[in-house]
Amino acid sequence: FNKSRFIVAILAIFVIGAVSVSSYQVLKPKPARAQCICGELCTSIFGGISTAIGFITTATKVVRIWEIYNTVMTLVDTLQAGFNSIIGAAMGTADQNLNDWFDNWLAYDLRPAMQDQTGQLHTMVTDQARTLASGQDAIQQERAQTAFNEELAEAHDEARPSEHVCTAGTMSTGISRARTITKALKRSLPLETDAEGGNEVGSWAENGNIEFQLNKFLNYLSKYCNAQGNGGSGCFGGTTAPQPDADILVEETLFSQDTIDISDATTDPKGVIDDLARNLVEPEAPEVMPPSSFDNPDAQETYLKRRADRTKRALAKKTIYDILATRAPGSQAGTYVQALRQSVGVDITEISPNPSYNEVMNALTEERFQSGVYNLGNVDNPEAATREGVALQSLEVVRLNDRRELMNTIGMIVASQAAQDIIAASAQEDSGIADAPSSN
Repeated sequence: FNKSRFIVAILAIFVIGAVSVSSYQVLKPKPARAQCICGELCTSIFGGISTAIGFITTATKVVRIWEIYNTVMTLVDTLQAGFNSIIGAAMGTADQNLNDWFDNWLAYDLRPAMQDQTGQLHTMVTDQARTLASGQDAIQQERAQTAFNEELAEAHDEARPSEHVCTAGTMSTGISRARTITKALKRSLPLETDAEGGNEVGSWAENGNIEFQLNKFLNYLSKYCNAQGNGGSGCFGGTTAPQPDADILVEETLFSQDTIDISDATTDPKGVIDDLARNLVEPEAPEVMPPSSFDNPDAQETYLKRRADRTKRALAKKTIYDILATRAPGSQAGTYVQALRQSVGVDITEISPNPSYNEVMNALTEERFQSGVYNLGNVDNPEAATREGVALQSLEVVRLNDRRELMNTIGMIVASQAAQDIIAASAQEDSGIADAPSSN
């Protein structure tokens, strides 16, 4: 409720009422009166209308009406000014309030509401898109995971190590190490006894065959003599040696043990095999040729023939030392070989703590099939049998390579024997083989 506005309205009603009453009093009908006739026309051009207007303006009621009119107009102007002032200010305030309300409504009501609505709409669409994308991702992940699991299961079946594959794989390092040692010994072992055939300084035959035979005899008495030999006097008055007849028992010396410990200083297996090689290949040594005879062509030919003989003996010795090389320790796979061989029933005393190439290969390619439970490890799944087949094929390749090396040695021996036969045949007078002069 605005008090000023109320007062202005009351005054406006009062003024309107007063003007209405005054106008009615002036303008209400009156009784007719005779008009005075002036000496000249009232409407005369000279002073007629002006006289009428002057009369009207000087009439009392007209003056009163004019004053009332002026008063009313003044009041109206005042009221209008007040109205304009109050109402204008009020309208400005109302307009400002309305603007403020709209601003506040827009800022705090409409805009947040529209933002919320927009956010909710976008959130719904975005969440729907995220949900659909998540669903597609889940489908792709499930497919990928399923494919991966299938490949993993397949790879597991195909590559899962079985007990037999692990056995071969574990010993592969030992095989490689032992094979390296074997190849090195095949080259070096024959060289240690080659000096005697050439009467080299420091050898048993440095001074000829007599000294060579004496050294052999003394060595026999100290190591190999058997008192039961030679009619009970095989030791010539002495007692039986620690290793009687070991230098002639080929099977016992070379083949009875899968691994020959050549580092054993007590039994000295390397020395025993050296003596066995002397008995088989080089029972005698050549005599030393005096330097004064080197100018003689016959002496020169004799010396060259000795070298040919040494070559043949070296080839024969190689066959013996190759056997020793394959049985020399060095694989460092004793723990695994022992477990494998004991499962077959081999006595622990026959198993070397440092097996040779021969012992490892025998355990893998022969003895493990005799355990009685070997085939049980191959029935787990078809892939296990396939992997075991691959392992056996690899071992077969190794064995074939060993056989190839053996065949090479045998071929050399056969070639040497054939050459010796040709030489012997050509030496006979009636052989028909004679040197012919060169056609050049």
